Amino acid sequence: MLNLYTAILPSDNSQLLMQALDIRGLKEEIANMAAFCFDIEDGNLKKLPAEKRYYLYHASGRGSIPQGFQTRAVVMPDRIPSKDYNIFYKSLPKDFDVGKVWGLSSLHELKQPQDVTTDTIAYLDGMDVRLYEAYEVCGIADAAYLELYQMLLANSAIKKCALCGKYFVMKGDYSTKYCDRKQKGRKQTCQQIGSSRDFRSRMAKSPAQVEYMRAYKRMHSRIKYGMITKEKFGIWRDDAKAQTLLCEQGGLSLDELRALLGN
Repeated sequence: MLNLYTAILPSDNSQLLMQALDIRGLKEEIANMAAFCFDIEDGNLKKLPAEKRYYLYHASGRGSIPQGFQTRAVVMPDRIPSKDYNIFYKSLPKDFDVGKVWGLSSLHELKQPQDVTTDTIAYLDGMDVRLYEAYEVCGIADAAYLELYQMLLANSAIKKCALCGKYFVMKGDYSTKYCDRKQKGRKQTCQQIGSSRDFRSRMAKSPAQVEYMRAYKRMHSRIKYGMITKEKFGIWRDDAKAQTLLCEQGGLSLDELRALLGN
């Protein structure tokens, strides 16, 4: 971050130091607010949606998003000029200009409403024209608070990765303990590494699961050689899972499960 500041601000060590301290304080404030509002494992707070948790954060004197954080919403009907908003630029065909259908060189020449004809409908029908919302921010704090505000609007949820300990945003209703970041020096993500560890842990704790996986691999390989259809394999798998669960609950002995699975 300091490298970024030295590129755009005068080289003044005391000024850079103050900015670094401000960034550190901003980071702490954003982190505290995010944990309070979005952490789905935070005790009784997890019963409340993010917007109510933010209200509680503000009402309890912990702080809030500054009332005057400087952002400006920009809604463009076709494109945002790349020279001003290159981050938000959405490309359209270079020759896109509905004004041509009306014989205009530019839409700026419009003096009165033009007729909506079948030609204009046909011209726009094949175009990917959308409304885009962009935000003009005036500093790092504005960007941080804007991100936090958008997370509140989306009722986001976060939790700490059980492997690396860093927060990650939960996606939909899919529940997981691990994030999708790659571990330093490894090609696999936390999710891949954690899932593999969890699987080995379950296998170590459940002899029944070991027998099930042994049978599963054998039966699944038969699909490749045409010895069993996918439909029949699915029926076998569901029954085998039920028998394995019954064994884990004490309804079957391990030897009886082995016999049922053909091990």
